[in-house]
Amino acid sequence: MLQRCFHRGMKFFINPLMTSNRLRSSRLLLKKETIMDIRELIRKAFNEDLPISGGMGNSIEEAVILESAGPMNDYLTLEYRVMDLIAKGRDVSWELKRQSLVVKDDRKYDKLEVAVKGINGNPMPLQLENHYYDITKCFNILNNDNQQNDEKMVKMKLFLDEMLRQTEL
Repeated sequence: MLQRCFHRGMKFFINPLMTSNRLRSSRLLLKKETIMDIRELIRKAFNEDLPISGGMGNSIEEAVILESAGPMNDYLTLEYRVMDLIAKGRDVSWELKRQSLVVKDDRKYDKLEVAVKGINGNPMPLQLENHYYDITKCFNILNNDNQQNDEKMVKMKLFLDEMLRQTEL
């Protein structure tokens, strides 16, 4: 059975492969079972066109692919915007717990570990989820610009990851 979701007057149906309020599939079924990817879903639901493609980010295989992060290569802002819109569509709130870099098959992924809870009368116990963003293109831009800056960015990211880890203790 498909679950109904409403947002800004637009009705869409979520694939039955999901459990509870957590989206498990990269595709959502709209009226008459039109299949949409994450970019098209966000465009239709929120009237916002983001430079992304791919899945919903629930696994590395279903990662949200960042096509471009703008002239400043600020991919974190883009990741957080996608997270905000996904959370808004699910009627939940999220809080970043940890962020880490994952390298698999010559691709680079930003893994966001987040705490998710229901809002606006949507009862849901706090749960931890992982969301994956393929940032390979963002890293390639860094590599093309300056290898030294790339190393600084990785060191800064590791430093920030460690700071986040220490605040959790």
